[in-house]
Amino acid sequence: MEPKCAGCYAVEGKPFWGTCEAFSCAAEHGVEHCGLCSDFPCREFMTRYDPREGPENALMRAGLLAYRAKYGDKEALELLEKAESYEKPE
Repeated sequence: MEPKCAGCYAVEGKPFWGTCEAFSCAAEHGVEHCGLCSDFPCREFMTRYDPREGPENALMRAGLLAYRAKYGDKEALELLEKAESYEKPE
C-alpha cells in the first residue's frame, strides 16, 4: 500500500491545498513530525482536522502519530493499512 500523501518533507510543507501549518510548526520545533514534539498533542494540533470528518480525524491522527513516534514509520504504515482495509463484522 502506498501512502496517500508524499509526506510533508517531500512537498516542503506546501501540499496541493496551500501551506501546511503543522509542517511549519514541526519545523520550528525541530522535529520530523508532530508525534515527536515535546508539546504533542497540543491544542493547536487537536483543532486541525478535516471538517468533512470532524474532530474524530484529529483523534485518529494523534493516535497514529503517537504510535509512529514509539514504533517507527514502517509499523505505523502497517497499522494504518490494517485500519483502512478492516471490514466491520455484520
